[in-house]
Amino acid sequence: MEDGQLREITKRLDALINLTLQGAGRDGPHLPVRDQIRILSALGFRPVDIAGTLGKNAGFINKELTLLRKPKRRSRP
Repeated sequence: MEDGQLREITKRLDALINLTLQGAGRDGPHLPVRDQIRILSALGFRPVDIAGTLGKNAGFINKELTLLRKPKRRSRP
């Protein structure tokens, strides 16, 4: 196995462990899909890879990423 492949596998395993630990608490709150998408994107996953990992379609992932990137609008008083 090449160094590049090993690094990629390690990165993905780290991301999966991170998501598992955050949602592992039986009595604790479940990590929302949008937060999972945000974390995986921050770790360098491409939208198609996020879709495969979470079992969602790529269009849904792209929509969520777009919403995450948009600044929140403040309502006028």
